[in-house]
Amino acid sequence: MCVLKAKNTLCRNVVIDGHCRYEYDPHRACPYAHPQKLVELQHDIEHEWEIKGVSNGISVQAFPDTGSDMNIVSKDWVDRHGLDIDSSSPCTVQLPNNKTTQFSRRVSLHFRFEGDIVAHHRVFQVLSNCSRDLILGRDFLTFTETLTRSTHRLVKRACSTIKVNHLMSVGHSTHRIQGSLNGQTVNAIPDTGSDVMLTSRSYAEKRGFDIKIG
Repeated sequence: MCVLKAKNTLCRNVVIDGHCRYEYDPHRACPYAHPQKLVELQHDIEHEWEIKGVSNGISVQAFPDTGSDMNIVSKDWVDRHGLDIDSSSPCTVQLPNNKTTQFSRRVSLHFRFEGDIVAHHRVFQVLSNCSRDLILGRDFLTFTETLTRSTHRLVKRACSTIKVNHLMSVGHSTHRIQGSLNGQTVNAIPDTGSDVMLTSRSYAEKRGFDIKIG
């Protein structure tokens, strides 16, 4: 890839992790673009990301979630628009605490990004009491290059005055980024759907961290 083309492409590390550790590295300088404005938005707690699109002819604001390995739709949204639900193929998924839960319903939808002419046919797992109408998972976001070459699809909207932290991670994520925590190398899961930084209790105890309760 030529340097000029790379300079016009947004760095994936900035989109997913909020920064790029190679941006100022003299030995392994990152050739991609690192706009300061986007870095600041990653830590703006008064706003959150959304993706405007059309699903089965219905305008919708979808939520991008790299921590989910599946696409999810709210049961309220499905019922509201009278869509057919398939209950023949239950799906068991893993939660961040290693417990499992089961999705017993799914629906096939055609999703099209606002401004695009191509619609993508995908299966969405139906979730009751879901805080978002549609959640777009990591594989779909990667396939459509939404977090790399097509970041114009991401728009921010103001959160409610009462900020509630969310943890949207669903499934067993295989995508990792390498970094260091207190000087020790770790592999972390980048999750655009989570408002909080998390570590397992067993890892914290193993590292001898001072754990606060309450």
